[in-house]
Amino acid sequence: MSTVRNISSRGRWLAGLAALVAILAAVGVALSDRDGGGGSDGAQGTSSAATTARTTAPTAAGTRAEPTTAGVRSPVATDPTGSPEVDTSTVVWPWKTSAVRYDDPRSAARGFATDFAGFSPPTFGPFLQVDSRSGEVAVRPRRDGPVSTVLVRQLEDQHWWVIGSVTDALQLDVPSTGDRIHSPLRLTGRADAYEGHVDVGIRQDGRRDPIGQGYVTACQGELCPFAGAVSFSRPTSAAGAVVLSVTGGEDGQVWQLTVVRVTF
Repeated sequence: MSTVRNISSRGRWLAGLAALVAILAAVGVALSDRDGGGGSDGAQGTSSAATTARTTAPTAAGTRAEPTTAGVRSPVATDPTGSPEVDTSTVVWPWKTSAVRYDDPRSAARGFATDFAGFSPPTFGPFLQVDSRSGEVAVRPRRDGPVSTVLVRQLEDQHWWVIGSVTDALQLDVPSTGDRIHSPLRLTGRADAYEGHVDVGIRQDGRRDPIGQGYVTACQGELCPFAGAVSFSRPTSAAGAVVLSVTGGEDGQVWQLTVVRVTF
């Protein structure tokens, strides 16, 4: 009888324990349902929905939030003509501050010959390409006249610019292209000119009239050395050009031309 009572008591204890476990499980389910699904998954879903609402919320009636500027390129700097900013430190013509621009190399050579050099009226040869962005155009004072070669280059703005001119009859040794000069300017070279006379002009960017004028003497009928000095007034531009020219004996017009880019 003692053994039976012990088994009966043990059965009642196990039954009570099972009931307690069932009650606790029920309470846990109820709490979970109240929290909207419970656990970290429910919290993440709520956060994601809130983020989406903030992202798509309009800033005003009928408009959406503006995107960020990350990765947006700044506007390209332009010169006074509205063209992209380019390095014109080697350019003789046209002046960067002017509105003059040329879409093809022969037009650039023509503008230089008439507006800068003073040929009247010149004739022009074809454009001879040297590389993908540069070349030369032959200019003559008349159809059977001597050749001055205008050097042209296409810069990053896709326009054509003149970087100088050369001729066999006017060979300038000093100064050379890109030299920095001061007054008085000493010049050396070789020339074959009418009566040996070579006109020298010193110009600054933005002005047609020279800031200094003079001449050097060479030979007629053959190349021979020349040397001389030309003074010039204080420039107001950082760069300009040295212009050597020969005039025709018949009409006094510009006959040949050498132009070298310089800085002050």
